[in-house]
Amino acid sequence: MLDKLRSRLVHAGPSLMSVPVKLTPFALKRQVLEQVLSWQCRQALADGELEFLEGRWLNIHVRDIDLKWYTTVENEKLIVSQQADADVS
Repeated sequence: MLDKLRSRLVHAGPSLMSVPVKLTPFALKRQVLEQVLSWQCRQALADGELEFLEGRWLNIHVRDIDLKWYTTVENEKLIVSQQADADVS
């Protein structure tokens, strides 16, 4: 029973998430993305593994929910922006 529910959520998840993502202002998305990405990448940032992003912008697009943003590293901190000239996508 849980497997069926999990399967339905996986298949329906993108369509369920796309509306709230579209309606949420980017300022709020930026806060959430910066917090989540900083937490998720904290060890890589501390080890200097993301230094290659300093001065460069990475374009990320989650097509299933049409969520797009750009990210870079400044002073060992991940920065999220709505627009930038992407060096990599």
